[in-house]
Amino acid sequence: MAGRPRRTAMIAELQKRTREYFEDDTHTAFDYALEWVERGRTLTALAQSVTMSVNGYDPDGPLVMKAGLLEVSRPMIDKYLREIAGDQRVSDAFSRARKTGAHGLVEDGLATLDNGSDERDTANANRLRLEARERLAAAWNREDFAKAGNTTNVMLSFGALHLDALRHVAASARLLDAPEHEPAQPDVEILPSQPDAS
Repeated sequence: MAGRPRRTAMIAELQKRTREYFEDDTHTAFDYALEWVERGRTLTALAQSVTMSVNGYDPDGPLVMKAGLLEVSRPMIDKYLREIAGDQRVSDAFSRARKTGAHGLVEDGLATLDNGSDERDTANANRLRLEARERLAAAWNREDFAKAGNTTNVMLSFGALHLDALRHVAASARLLDAPEHEPAQPDVEILPSQPDAS
């Protein structure tokens, strides 16, 4: 593994987190990853957090990748977990963990909405994040969140409605200003009939 510094750093970080989380040496990185997902987090978020840790950044801070840093990807973590636990076990266990984690996804989204700023842009962004979490929760747990993932949003843009109204007024004005139509003139001139000279 000496020639694979990203993988080596990823494994070391996952093992460190596992020991700290469970406070023993009997659990594996697979157990830690399952707990991570059951708390409503994704493997992509785990990969980003591990990336930040192995590069000496705050794992809860923003992900800012700079040249030369070791980036841990979701597929790297997934492949490692399948190596230590087996393909079928990982698939089955993560299906169950996601079902449980769906509740955590939505609860975290609600907490963000409740604790967020009342400023319009921030509130709208938090609402959109909650809706995205609800859709992901519906994908993870169809039984409990089927309706949340099937919401239909109707968005009105008052600016667009105003422009449409102005276009309609302009089109109506053009019709009113148009000259009245004259009766159609035939293309062929019809001469009055001449009496027969014979």
